[in-house]
Amino acid sequence: MFNDIINFGISYQSLERYPDMKYVIRNDTDEAIGVVGKDFKAASHPDFFGKIRETWQELLPDLADDVQITNKVSRNGAWALEQVIFPKAKTIIETDKHSTEIALRFIYWHGIDGSCRNNCLVGAIDFFCTNGMIRGDYDHLKRKNTKNFTMDTFIEDIESLEERYQHHVEWCQHLARKRVNADQVKAMLEAVIPSDRAREKMLESIDQEAYTRGWNMWSVYSAFTEYASHEDRFSLRSTSNDNHEERLFRRNTDVAKWTSNPAFLALAA
Repeated sequence: MFNDIINFGISYQSLERYPDMKYVIRNDTDEAIGVVGKDFKAASHPDFFGKIRETWQELLPDLADDVQITNKVSRNGAWALEQVIFPKAKTIIETDKHSTEIALRFIYWHGIDGSCRNNCLVGAIDFFCTNGMIRGDYDHLKRKNTKNFTMDTFIEDIESLEERYQHHVEWCQHLARKRVNADQVKAMLEAVIPSDRAREKMLESIDQEAYTRGWNMWSVYSAFTEYASHEDRFSLRSTSNDNHEERLFRRNTDVAKWTSNPAFLALAA
């Protein structure tokens, strides 16, 4: 069963005056939602998400009967994302002040207009503040939409991701044990975030997290993922484009860069 916002097929229509390009057409509305090269090929959202659902249902039969699935779209459905949370796969992350429950999540997204590759990542969801957690690029698969792309190849790559969630959990537990102070965090942020204003807002956010979780790297990471998941502390500017959800999710790229920065890694070691 698919959410109505992603449940449509796609087709193509050539550009009469530009034979090397073609329109991407939404079959339910007959609208053109993109222009791509003549060799471009993409799976529809139901086909793309459906194949991946089949994979995690086979990989995780004990968990697949209790899942939370949400979808988001941008640009009239040209970009779409699906998040699957497995509440049965829960782990407790403890600091000396606070306990947080996290669970396995899969996220996969793609663009049927050539705007992005086919993507899948595995990470965790923090139930205390519903932050989605992702680090670096270790758990992120990307495949281009080309005439040689097949879902079967993409699915084969996904099958190795579940074990990486366990590594992510171990890393989170390490962060929770790693104590730091405000001066150390401030010095790290100066190396990680170039904007003075953004850095100041992030330090304020970390201070809020530390009030609950304590001064440790888990609080730092939680503030990072708060930025990538919500707008209550870090609002997005309004634009005329229908791409709000996509822009918010792209903040995960920032978090991935920050958590793979040598300054962060050194403080987290």
